[in-house]
Order: sequence, then C-alpha cells, then structure tokens
Amino acid sequence: MMRRIFVLLFCVAVAGYGCTNKPGHTAHGAAGSAPQKPAKQPQINLSEPEQVDTSAYVLFPLRNRNDDSRSVREEISDYASSAPVANADYWNIIFYNTATQQYHLLDSSRRMLIRGYSNAQTGTDGNMRPGEAATGAYLFYVVVTRDINHNGVYDARDPDYLFVSDKTGHHFKQISPEGYAVQSWRLIAQTGKVLMMTQKAGDDVKNHKIIPFEYNLATGQPARRVFGDAFLKQTEALLQRQWPVKE
Repeated sequence: MMRRIFVLLFCVAVAGYGCTNKPGHTAHGAAGSAPQKPAKQPQINLSEPEQVDTSAYVLFPLRNRNDDSRSVREEISDYASSAPVANADYWNIIFYNTATQQYHLLDSSRRMLIRGYSNAQTGTDGNMRPGEAATGAYLFYVVVTRDINHNGVYDARDPDYLFVSDKTGHHFKQISPEGYAVQSWRLIAQTGKVLMMTQKAGDDVKNHKIIPFEYNLATGQPARRVFGDAFLKQTEALLQRQWPVKE
C-alpha cells in the first residue's frame, strides 16, 4: 500500500514539473510576452574620416542633422558673389587617435557651424574644404557662432570668424576679432602671423569696407588692426588730391 502511495505522489510531482516548464519559457517570463525594445542608437551623421598628415590622428566631421544651416546654401543667391560659401556645414569634428584609441570633440562649449577647415597658408570662407587637412602645425576653421540678425538660424548674413587649433584638435580658439566677418586670410610662415581681411559685421556687403587685422600665433595676443587711423586718413586725403572726383 505504501509503495502505491509513493508511486502516485512521484507521478503527480513529475506531471506538475512538466506543466510549469514547457518549452519556450525562460527565467524572465512565459513565451509569447512582448520582447524588450532595443536601445535607441544615437543619430550622429559622420562624414568620411580624414587623416591629419602622417600622424595617428583622424578627423570625423559631423554633419548637421537639422535645418540650422539650410540658409548657408539656400540664401547664397541673395549674398554677394564676392563672399562665396563653402559646401561644408558641420556642427563639430571628432578627433580620433588611432594609436591610443582616444577621441574627443573639437569643442563642446559653444553652438557653432563650421563652414570649412584647412591647413593651407591662405584661404577664404569659400575655398576651405575637407581634404586639405594634410600637413602643418595648425588647422584653421571658418566658423559661425553668432546669429546677429536674430532669425533663429546661422546663415550667410551672420559673420564668419577664423578659428585655429593644433593638428590634434586641441587649443581651439577664435583668432579673428569679434564683430568683424572674415573675408579672406593668409598665414605668413616666416613670422607666424595671420593676416585677415575683414568687414564690419552687419555692413552692406556691396558697399563694404575691408579692414585688415593681424594675429600673432606665437604670442596669442588679440588680433590688432594693421593700419592706424591717422595713416588711413592721410592716405585718403592723398587719394582725393591726386584723383579728385569730378562733380
């Protein structure tokens, strides 16, 4: 009798185990339950990487994902042809060291639109394009950081400022004066000085007055005007005497 009771209890236990451990179950729930959604991947638009000279550093320019830079291209027809606009519209650049596998952003402290970058010794806001970051101790950037017309976007009417960094993407700083839009620039390698042809921000570009500034890469002091006011007034007076305007 006891043997029969033991067998009966054993069968009940086996049957109960089978009911609670059917195929398809896991330790986290029954089969057929809603699967967990995968984590959302960051939406970052990476451009093609570019090696900086023969070093271990590689640049990954980050393209804009919104319309903040739309008018850089769309409003070009309303802007003077003397101030061409680059095809680049990057909001930042990742610098990646392939030797150490370390990486960092060019700058994370400001909202900016990088219209172009280069290591060339001369350039304008229209010819600084990707692929030129090949050699040299410095990288130069044409950057929009101010919405001076308060229309909510960075466009062709906002001033271009000239920035510089070392070729590892560190020590990023503005070298052109605040309130002056850079039209062109030239690095004088013999003296380590950058000459910048600027225009007062907000001036009518068709009747603009070019003002040269000079920046010393060695000292890092604020850019200064190349010519003094007294000299310019004397030169203008000489022009009027030698080439008077006929009424």
